[in-house]
Amino acid sequence: MATYQVSAGTDDCYRREEPNYWDLGYTKQWAGSESGSYYGYGGGMRFTNIIIEQGATIAEAHLIMTCRDATSDTVCNTRISAEDVDDPATFADNSGAFDSRYANRTTAKVDWDSIGAWTTDTEYTSPELKTVIQEIVDRGGWASGYDIVIFWEDFDNRSSHGYRTAYAYDSSSAKAPKLVITIGETHLGAVTLSGSGSLTSNGVITAIGKATMTGSGVLSAIGQVFKLASVTLTGVGTLVANGVSTLIGKSTLSGSGTLAAKASGIFIGKATLSGSGSLSAIGRRLVTGAVSLVGAGSLSAIGVGIFIGASTLSGLGTLVAKATMTYGRILRIHTTKPSDELTITSRIKGGKRR
Repeated sequence: MATYQVSAGTDDCYRREEPNYWDLGYTKQWAGSESGSYYGYGGGMRFTNIIIEQGATIAEAHLIMTCRDATSDTVCNTRISAEDVDDPATFADNSGAFDSRYANRTTAKVDWDSIGAWTTDTEYTSPELKTVIQEIVDRGGWASGYDIVIFWEDFDNRSSHGYRTAYAYDSSSAKAPKLVITIGETHLGAVTLSGSGSLTSNGVITAIGKATMTGSGVLSAIGQVFKLASVTLTGVGTLVANGVSTLIGKSTLSGSGTLAAKASGIFIGKATLSGSGSLSAIGRRLVTGAVSLVGAGSLSAIGVGIFIGASTLSGLGTLVAKATMTYGRILRIHTTKPSDELTITSRIKGGKRR
């Protein structure tokens, strides 16, 4: 989950349909209507540097507004949409320019209707906006780091003389509007990095098929859950996986590349290191299948609980395992044909070493 906040005076604005009014430096975000003579209140908010990859799945999104003036009049019906462009600029001090941008809004719109009473300095969360944000990040020209403009308004005059006001940046930078976005699951098929390029995936769940890295590229995945079918590193590339849970299938390192995983739970299938590469796993619980070191590579495992299956060391490689657990079994390693170096360091508090 990431939170973005309006961060400049020209990144929010106020527009009123009747009587016609525009203000780029207004101190309120105002939506709804006040009377039969004053209605069609709304405005725009620009949120910058949105870190979401093109086409990523949006799991959840909300607008958070902090009340500036306590109001309880009814009925206040408002609508939320976004400017349908790749990377919108900050607002110009021109009502006509704003109207043109509002006209080019997303097909997806979300009604925030029948808004209850608001109390000054209290935050209020909009209904779910993921369809609006999804439409933006699905644009072919969208790229991570671009900006998003959100419209909150009642330009259709659907309110029966009810309105709500929130802080704008010009009245309080700390209480300015916020946009909260949670990225959902990201699925990638087979990934091949044969040059010096990089692939970065940030999400709640990142699932990647077979990954083959033959050059000096970098594959970096950061998320709550990272799932990777298999890894083959034949060059000097690097795979970095950081998450709450990291699940990696068969891993083969035949060059001098590096596979590093940091997570609360790391689960690695059969790992084969035939070159001088290294596999490093740091986490609270590490489970790996059979490990085969036939070259000069190294496998380093550091965690609270470490469980390693049948392991073969036939070259000059090194297997280092360090574990600490308060109770119970702290370390279990099965080895066959140990020839060079096997280092086991463990510490027990109130348990037995087995």
